[in-house]
Amino acid sequence: MAGIRLWWAVVAIWVALASPAQAILTEENSGLDQDPNFRAAKQAVMDQDWDAAVTALGLVVADRPDSADAHAWLGYSLRRAGRFDAALRAYGEALRLSPRHLAAREYLGEAYLALDRRADAELQLRELDRLCGVTSCEEARQLRRAIEEHVPVRSGHDPGSQR
Repeated sequence: MAGIRLWWAVVAIWVALASPAQAILTEENSGLDQDPNFRAAKQAVMDQDWDAAVTALGLVVADRPDSADAHAWLGYSLRRAGRFDAALRAYGEALRLSPRHLAAREYLGEAYLALDRRADAELQLRELDRLCGVTSCEEARQLRRAIEEHVPVRSGHDPGSQR
């Protein structure tokens, strides 16, 4: 009986580890929520004070340069502030640190849409579909919806106003 329970425990662990979405760290379990600068950044994001969020997240990234979550949050805040080049760099760093970071892929796809780079956004969606598997995930659903609803940027239109 104990052998059967052990076998099922091993199977359960193997299934959990085989699911890429299960391997993704979030700010709750990566220790970021204990960082006062990160808490200030989250509040700034909730208040849509993008400059304050970028400033606070810059401090978080300086303290935790290996945190993919911190880089993803920084990219999100930079994008919302209309600073697309810096946002793309932050998302790139998040994905360098954690290639399976679902939120960074979703947000990168949304940044590409704001820059009228639909093909690049679709590439991020395909990667999300691959990572999430047949069950999909919220990040893939959100990006798919954004792609479907995307209206190309008109010539001379500032993508920073498309938030």
